[in-house]
Amino acid sequence: MNREATKKGLTVTLVAAFAVGAIWLGGDSASAQGKPSYGCSPGFDFHLTTAEAAELPKSQKAIADGLVTLDDLIAIYQTRVDKNGNDMVCVQEPPGWSKNAQTPLVEYFYNFVDDASSSPNGP
Repeated sequence: MNREATKKGLTVTLVAAFAVGAIWLGGDSASAQGKPSYGCSPGFDFHLTTAEAAELPKSQKAIADGLVTLDDLIAIYQTRVDKNGNDMVCVQEPPGWSKNAQTPLVEYFYNFVDDASSSPNGP
């Protein structure tokens, strides 16, 4: 395998790992606990299909910069985020993150969770 292919493969792996890491840091979704789904929790900016999530500006920047393909992003969102299988996810700009942050590749990140939050008014 040549050096360029190895570098590109490593970059795609890093982008996917950061996306999955952000999901894991958010904890288990309510759907995994058997709670009803009521959409996105307060504070999330978007309630989108996985294809719409791949069209967001930061996702498009990652595609344009050659870090990942559109199909790969949609597949990641469907398999790693959309736990209830309804093709909908909640998306948030990570609070406090900026282009000057020390986190590598921060300009490509959103906070993604499944749209399976519990109602704030009961089970």
